[in-house]
Amino acid sequence: MHDVAPGIRSPSCWIEQFPRLDAAECAHSFNPLTPLSSAHCWIRYQLAAVLLSVVGFNSWNQLGCNYDEAKIRAVADSMVSNGLSAAGYRYLVLDDCWMDRARNTTNCPAGSPAPCWQFDKQRFPAGGKALIDYVHERGLLFGLYSSAGPKTCQGLPASLGREVADAQWLAAMEVDYFKYDNCGSEGVTEAEQQNRVRTMSDAVLATGRPIFMSLCEWNGHTGNPFDWVRSLGNSWRTDGDINPHVRILFYTAMMP
Repeated sequence: MHDVAPGIRSPSCWIEQFPRLDAAECAHSFNPLTPLSSAHCWIRYQLAAVLLSVVGFNSWNQLGCNYDEAKIRAVADSMVSNGLSAAGYRYLVLDDCWMDRARNTTNCPAGSPAPCWQFDKQRFPAGGKALIDYVHERGLLFGLYSSAGPKTCQGLPASLGREVADAQWLAAMEVDYFKYDNCGSEGVTEAEQQNRVRTMSDAVLATGRPIFMSLCEWNGHTGNPFDWVRSLGNSWRTDGDINPHVRILFYTAMMP
């Protein structure tokens, strides 16, 4: 088990202690009454997100791409001062638009090969690691976003073909949560998309750092991703974006 931030256990710290089980194996071994005997399956199932309170703030619905260092620091401060973190809302996640349009070729963190991601230099003048440290110092956990294509939804550098290097960068930067989107995979076969997600999932696990893997698999291709995402992520979403309106409750409830 690891303390990622003072006094906070990362729920995905069990991952590195147990080899990944596929969905069929988990279906047989998972027992919510004896979680320590099947900890890997627990963390790989949706139940983990509920019981272990993997909740917090994601920048997308509130801010879109309109955020910077000052705004995210203010969000972190607010999560602490208004009692959200004490209530279990401990994850602060930057969605699309955090990264620079160019990868860094000369100044990557130790353990991360070049060229590597870098935070947008205009939005984050103090650098990404300074922001991550700021969030951790407030007892929160920090998350970032990428996609299983060559570009993110907003046309920024994504992870297709760079899964291992990007996972190593996430670990080197001490990221705790990773949202992996579907943009750039529209039109590929379901088998290819599953392979893309599995490649990144394996790369994240291989770093040895407890990083919560959140899959955003909104089915930009044929098939039913719900049949396989459960074995590749700690949590998952297999439908479209939500928004803060009552009608989204009915839409979600009617999803198969």
